[in-house]
Amino acid sequence: MSLLHLPSELVLITVTFLETQRDINSLCLANRRIYSLLNSYLYRINPCSSRPALVWATLQANEGTARLSIQEGAEPEWIDAHGRGLLCLAVKSRHDAIVRILLGTGKINVDLGDSDGRTPL
Repeated sequence: MSLLHLPSELVLITVTFLETQRDINSLCLANRRIYSLLNSYLYRINPCSSRPALVWATLQANEGTARLSIQEGAEPEWIDAHGRGLLCLAVKSRHDAIVRILLGTGKINVDLGDSDGRTPL
């Protein structure tokens, strides 16, 4: 049986054994059914990456990816090594649209400061 004909559950399990986001993305491009199964997975989490799609979207001011990531269940409460959250990164980079998207989730703690105690707003 080819990979393309496996049940959806087995395809999703198979993804957990792939080592890079590039490998997962390549699998997504195999056919429409696998794309529809795995595309939302890529927006939700990047299991082998220190920067999930929502973090990348915040840093790059990519509104579309930020919205899709949140819609697919990405957690906007990500914290970097310096104790800064996504809202802090978006404010520091002056990405106003991303700030609005993040605040619109209702899951952002606006009082969360960085390691120096500074809050984003």
